[in-house]
Amino acid sequence: MKKYLFKTVALMTVAILLFSNIAVFADSHKGKNDKWTNSKDSKEYVRVGEIAEIKSNIITLGEKSDKSMFKLSDKTTILNADDTKIKITDLKTGMNVEITYNKISNDKKDKVNNAISVKIIKNSTQIKNAYIDEIVDYSKSEKVVTIIYETVDSKNRIIENIMDLIVDGNTKIYNQLGDNIKVSDLKQGMIINVEHSNKITKSAVPQAYANKISIIKSEADTQITESKILDVYTSNQKSYILVGDSNNTAKQILFVLSDNAVIKNQYEKTIALKDLVKGQKIKVEHSSAMTRSLPPQCVAYTVQIIDDLGIVVKEKAIIEGIKYISNSELLVTIVYEAKDSYNRVVKNEMDLVVDNDTFIVDQFNDVITKLDLEEGMIIRVEHSSKITKSYVPQAYAYKISVIKNAENVKVTESKILEKYVIENKLYVLVGDSKNVSKQILFVLSDSVKIRNQYGKTIGFKDLIVGQKIKVEHSSAMSKSLPPQCVAYSIEVVDDFNIEFIEDAVIEEVSVKNNNITVSYEVKVGTKYYEYTFILVVDSNTIILDKKGKIISLSSLKEGMVIDAEHEILAVLSSPPKSYAHKISVVSDIYNEPIDDDDCELFELLIKLYVETDSREWLNCIMYHNHDWSYLNGKELDNFFESMFESSMDDDDIEDLLERLFKGYRWDD
Repeated sequence: MKKYLFKTVALMTVAILLFSNIAVFADSHKGKNDKWTNSKDSKEYVRVGEIAEIKSNIITLGEKSDKSMFKLSDKTTILNADDTKIKITDLKTGMNVEITYNKISNDKKDKVNNAISVKIIKNSTQIKNAYIDEIVDYSKSEKVVTIIYETVDSKNRIIENIMDLIVDGNTKIYNQLGDNIKVSDLKQGMIINVEHSNKITKSAVPQAYANKISIIKSEADTQITESKILDVYTSNQKSYILVGDSNNTAKQILFVLSDNAVIKNQYEKTIALKDLVKGQKIKVEHSSAMTRSLPPQCVAYTVQIIDDLGIVVKEKAIIEGIKYISNSELLVTIVYEAKDSYNRVVKNEMDLVVDNDTFIVDQFNDVITKLDLEEGMIIRVEHSSKITKSYVPQAYAYKISVIKNAENVKVTESKILEKYVIENKLYVLVGDSKNVSKQILFVLSDSVKIRNQYGKTIGFKDLIVGQKIKVEHSSAMSKSLPPQCVAYSIEVVDDFNIEFIEDAVIEEVSVKNNNITVSYEVKVGTKYYEYTFILVVDSNTIILDKKGKIISLSSLKEGMVIDAEHEILAVLSSPPKSYAHKISVVSDIYNEPIDDDDCELFELLIKLYVETDSREWLNCIMYHNHDWSYLNGKELDNFFESMFESSMDDDDIEDLLERLFKGYRWDD
């Protein structure tokens, strides 16, 4: 009995051991053919984009060259925007998702990566009553729509904001009646409500994809007409202005002034209907709805004089002298440049009669008096066309605008604390954020020049808080806190709008399209993000080789490793595009020799280096019919060292020579 019991226990033990070994063996080999095993050494990548296609358990993001495919399994975590778990059937084309995946290394064109997790990204931000400032065609199906809209800051101030919207065929666009319209129906001047993506770039002008646009007011509701006055009259308590071609009724318009119509002269001063005279050129904002009469009639909302009769303008005149004629009149002598009958630039002198009715403004466009005028000031003058024929001609001055004070110009370098626009004036606040007495508020002059650190002219919108700038400005400052003064030029010294890429590999060079396509990896935590990027190049882009010498776009080759300085994303495309300020070659595979005599040998060696192993090298070089006479008696290894030292590192040269001479003894 004991004997049989012992045998039974022994057999059971063996069976258990065999089964456990099989299990252990299976467990130890688990993952060998399982692509879902995530070892410690494997990289996790992240791709964000819109679902283009769903087939069974395969999700495709992007299209054509930017297409990526991901396989979902029962181990893939699928989350909604609120982090609740959902099923693969809840995913739909058009959704924006973030996919974490393991990259599969194979040579297949349409390789499918294994998805670890998929998360839906919501995108719903609204802007109301935005004004379409500009529309630029980016492609046949895409437009960049620049909008301006207002927000209220923490100090209850109205702040004007600007944003670029990416609009394509997938953007839902509705007119005032709620009807669907096309992208091409959007026009400058429209007032719109927008729903856009939460993914907004951090560029100087933020960009976002527009999901929905609803037109509130079309630019077609009002129109602007510039023309000369033919007649001004009142009838039945209504005021009328007739403009257009006096010889053609069909090219005339009869404006009926609305009850709230505003009439201004060229100095923005409100005037009456009686101040309008025949022959003046005016700009009228009016309704687009017109009668079918001849001439057609429509309602005018605003009228402004553009070109008044008998006005002459002098630009950049210098005040040379000031003389008091009476308590109410001054005689201001100016010197200005003009071309004579021989097209030569000559200096001329004129006396301006200035009285209490002369409209005078300073650099801030604030009204000042005639007593504030000083010798040495640079001014712009609008004066009467009635000029005396005296030795020094005289004319009455209607308006004087101070461009620059007589004081010396100063230069200040500081960081931008704030920038804003109030009543069409541009302001930049710089200095110490914790000390108002160490701040300066610059008021930008009409002719201000703004440049980036590469000398390229940029706009006010390109300046951002935190940038260090160098400002050329007037030394005359207000006594306010912070003090104010006029800025004549601004140069960005340290730009936060510039992004750096290191060790990017050139995938494609397009001289025709003036761009290069590069790829690079960024590690965030334990994950690696792989990016493909298009760098746009123009004549202002600085391109340097490894030695720091300037080269052209055509000198860049696929496979080269570069560092780049580019603007923070300006265009949301696929792949994204950005303007490149500077490109520096770090390493390349096209180490072309400087000496033309070396070119044939060098090209042979490079070809052999790339296409064959070291043994084939020797065979090809041994039997290659090549003229070695230009070696001039040098030792062959010394010759190669001198030939490659200008284009290769020492370690690379040693490796090259070792491969070249290994296993072969060179004869003289």
